[in-house]
Order: sequence, then structure tokens, then C-alpha cells
Amino acid sequence: MNSAHDVLSVWSSEIIQFIDNQEAAAAVGLIDTQGRVIYSNGGMQNLLRDETTGKFQLERLSSPTWQTLLSLTNHHGRLYTGWLTFDGPAARRSLRGEVWQRNDQLLILASYNVEDLMRVNQQIVALNNEMTNLQHELARKNAALINTFDQLSTINQQLEQEAVERRRIEEQLRQSNQELQAHNEELDAFAHTVAHDLKNPLGVILGYAAMLQDSLETMSPDFVYRILDAIVAGSQQMSNIINELLLLADTRTLDKIDVKPLDMEQVAGKALLRLQKMIADYDAQVVFHHSDPWPNVLGYAPWIEEVWVNYLSNAMKYGGKPPRIEVGATLKDDNAGYFWVRDNGAGIDPEKQPLLFAPFTQLNSIKVDGHGLGLSIVKRIVHRLGGAVVVQSEVGQGSQFGFVLPISAVG
Repeated sequence: MNSAHDVLSVWSSEIIQFIDNQEAAAAVGLIDTQGRVIYSNGGMQNLLRDETTGKFQLERLSSPTWQTLLSLTNHHGRLYTGWLTFDGPAARRSLRGEVWQRNDQLLILASYNVEDLMRVNQQIVALNNEMTNLQHELARKNAALINTFDQLSTINQQLEQEAVERRRIEEQLRQSNQELQAHNEELDAFAHTVAHDLKNPLGVILGYAAMLQDSLETMSPDFVYRILDAIVAGSQQMSNIINELLLLADTRTLDKIDVKPLDMEQVAGKALLRLQKMIADYDAQVVFHHSDPWPNVLGYAPWIEEVWVNYLSNAMKYGGKPPRIEVGATLKDDNAGYFWVRDNGAGIDPEKQPLLFAPFTQLNSIKVDGHGLGLSIVKRIVHRLGGAVVVQSEVGQGSQFGFVLPISAVG
């Protein structure tokens, strides 16, 4: 077998080329005791040279340090053998190596141990696998967190919807409680009003009935007939009040109303037929204005007929002597019909006009010349049908009562 000297003499150029390779597993550096680099192969350059300035930094040799090696330079031959540690900007590297001295030059030889490299490589592979597993675990947990966030977001939306719904229900309950309280107050006042209105005719009937019971045999036939007429009138008044009560009950209890286009002249005509006896008794004159066609409006005929009966009967009761009543209709703002009844009565004081359609809570303490219970029902009817009531009056000039209803798209 050839000696190492023989091999080096023959293959020196190839060995030198291998040693100079920056990727070689060996690092060779020849440095004098002044710290000047005489020779370094690629491996040593990777360990000692600064990548930015290109200068060698002997302080990167951290174990043993350059100063430690210089302290051993009084010896010739091998100064050190073992691990050589180099501190780089990115990592620390430890290689097995030797340091030799000849005169004022130090030869540093270092090599990567294959077994160490394989072990390090295995460690790196294991670390990579662990990192991959950690990445997978992080991805799984991230997906779980995203899913949890989506669930929390959905729950939060549901809670917000429930909160909105709860506030809506609370507001409905609050309004219902207010309406219930108002209805209770209204019913109390209404009961008082009705009792007062029924008390007068009932008192007349009872009084005359008692008179007949006690003195019928001594009364003349004409006087008896007058008493009977008074009893009949009182009974009729009570019947009218009861009919008003039934109508009021309908306006309260009917949830769905069969609203249809109305032939208003026909509805007003039916109301007038019902009042023929009253018209004769009061010797009233009723004039319908037909210069223009009456507007076609939406309404509920049975209720609107009662409105006409109330307005017409009030016009006779509180009109002139004899009453002259005018009835008419006009188009209002192209989207509503206005219907009115005008009398020739004494008129109503402007301060009292707002009280005419007052609810029962006010009627308990305020009555305006017999208007009140009927007009309160009229207002409730017209409002239920989406309209409004109107009064115009001047003292000494009579009064005009009217109502407005929405126009029908038909006709």
C-alpha cells in the first residue's frame, strides 16, 4: 500500500482542489501568530470570514479561543486536538479538529464527523417531523377554533334576535297594559255615562207608570194618552241608548271588518228612511245636494248608516225651529271623500267643540248640549275605518258635522 506521502505527491492537485471546495467536509486554515491568514480553504472561510466585509474574524473561534492557542505557541508540533467551536452569525458549529504549530505559523485542521452529521441530520429530520406534526395540530386546533367562533357567532346572532324579539314583546306588553288600563278607565267612565243617560228616561217611565197605577180611574182619557206617549218616548230613548251600546260593542269586538266600496247616497238614504217619524215630528226639511257625484269611498255600510242616523238626528234635535238640514259630499285631496250634515241651529261655542267627540273618560264630567255618547261612537266607527271626524260651527250660524273616508279604487 502506498504511503500518504506517495499519494499526496501524485494526487496533490486533486486533493488540493477538494480541500479548496467550499462544500468540502474539511476546513483548513494556516494563520501566523500575528493573526494573519496565510491560507484558508472554502470550509475554513465559511467558518471565519465575515459575509459582509469579507474579512477573517479569529474571534469566531470560541473554543479554544485564538488567545488560548497563542498561549501554547511555545510548543512545536500538535498544540491541540478535540472539538473546535466556531460562533457564526446564524449558528454555532462544533467540529473535531487539530491545531499544529511550525515556527510562527499555526495550522488549523477541522472536519465534520460523518456519524455526527448523520446524527444531527436525524435530529433535524425528527425536528422537521415534530414541526410538521405541530403544524397539523395547530391547523386542527385552528379549524376547531374557527368552528367554535362560527358557533359562537351563530349563538350571538340568535341571542341578538332573541333580545330584539324580547324587546318587541316587552313593548307589546307595555302597550297592551297601557291599552288595558285606558280601556278599564274608559269602561268605568262609560258605565257612569250610560247609567246617567238611562236614568232620565227610566225615571220618566217609572214616574208616569206610578201615576197611572195610583190615579188611573180618576184621569181623563186625553191625560192618559199623554202619559202613555211620554212612556213610549222614554222607552224609545232607552231603546236608542241600548242600540248605541250594541253598536259600540261591535266596534270593540269585531276584529275583521268587511270593508267595501260604498254607494254613500244609498246608505244616507236608508238612514233618512229610518228617521221619517222624527222628521215628521220635528217638521224638519232635509235637502240633499247632488250637483256633483258623491265620491266612492271604502267603508262598512251598517256602521256608516249609524253615523248618518246620529248626524241627522242631532241636526233635528239641536237645529232651528223648524230644522232645515242640508246633506252633501265633496272630494278631498283626491284621496278621500268628505260627507257632511249642516243644520240651522244655534251653533256651538268654539271652546266646547273639541269636547264633542271626547272619549267617555271626559264625558263623565263634561256634556255638550246632549251631544256626547253618540258622537263618541261615531268617532270610534270612523277611526276604525281609517277616516276622521270633522265639526265646523259658529255661534248663531248653525253647525256642520262631517266625516272623511278613503277613496275606493273602484269607480
